[in-house]
Amino acid sequence: MILDWNPDRVLVSLGPVSIYWYGLLFVAGFLLGYWIMTWICKRENYPSGELDSLLIYLFVGTIVGARLGHVFFYEPQYFLAQPIEILKIWKGGLASHGGAIGLLLSFAFFIYMHPRNNVLWLMDRLCIPTALTAVFIRCGNFMNSEIVGVPTGSDYGVIFRQAHEYNSVPCHPVQLYEAAAYLFVFLLLFAGYLFNKHKKAGRPLGIFLTLVFSARMILEVFKQSQTSLDNAINGIISSFVNLPFQASMGMLLSIPFVIVGIVMIIIAKDEKVPPLSAEDLRAFGMEPEKTEAAGAGRDTGSSAGSDDAESDIITPDTIKLDTKKSGPSVSGDGMIHDGKIVQDPKDLDPDRFNG
Repeated sequence: MILDWNPDRVLVSLGPVSIYWYGLLFVAGFLLGYWIMTWICKRENYPSGELDSLLIYLFVGTIVGARLGHVFFYEPQYFLAQPIEILKIWKGGLASHGGAIGLLLSFAFFIYMHPRNNVLWLMDRLCIPTALTAVFIRCGNFMNSEIVGVPTGSDYGVIFRQAHEYNSVPCHPVQLYEAAAYLFVFLLLFAGYLFNKHKKAGRPLGIFLTLVFSARMILEVFKQSQTSLDNAINGIISSFVNLPFQASMGMLLSIPFVIVGIVMIIIAKDEKVPPLSAEDLRAFGMEPEKTEAAGAGRDTGSSAGSDDAESDIITPDTIKLDTKKSGPSVSGDGMIHDGKIVQDPKDLDPDRFNG
């Protein structure tokens, strides 16, 4: 089956303003990801104000990182000669590796500005909508006829009429291959979030990094060269070992992410803390209690015959409100209670915590 593909990159033009398919799909992916993350945060009583701030950081960081990644990893000569073109992101040209770096840096800056957040708790949940957003971005690449695959050499493939090379022969629609891979990762992570009762801190993020960038490495084999540096990379590698395929910049950039992902899966431990730390709870007169791992009616994975041991799992069921504390309301962002921010311990419902 051969698809002759020659779409108009512009969805609609309103006077001097044009809406591109790529930009529309990019924004749609972020909005859908925002909706999913909002649902997750409401489900776990994470404050919406914090989420809004976080997503602004991530949105800007991802776009800037992805654009600069494409500029410096794939087409440095072109963009340095025409720097004004760097700003025209609606035409396409966003590197996923640069986007990942920008996302991590913007997340680190958010944590620096909001240090009371639990880093792994947030990242484990953020990777779920991120995988879905990547699906939309790759569909945008398909609409733009960019990141085109190599010729299939058969009666299967897509003829990308707007591609710079091989614009008259069937090529692999590698953008759709990646979109399908990222959709699988999203469904896997979302199912794990919904049905896995014994969550491991860092494991969802590790799975995300391992699967996404492993798929990226594998699918690089089916892509046309994205940068003139690929020839230099192959020359260096071939001097040490003969590979059955052509190495690329995308492959090399994926390796560190895969390694980090595998390490995170291996070292993942039971999730023990809520979005806010024990220090935040104590600031509102709420002491996180030690619970018994055995005989307390809670499944901690230990055998019935093991000795009683203390666990520092902090949940609403193991928090007691010290109503004896008094004084002015605590400054700061407040405490999460039923999805709302409260500034004074007296506004909390003691019965919810004291049983």
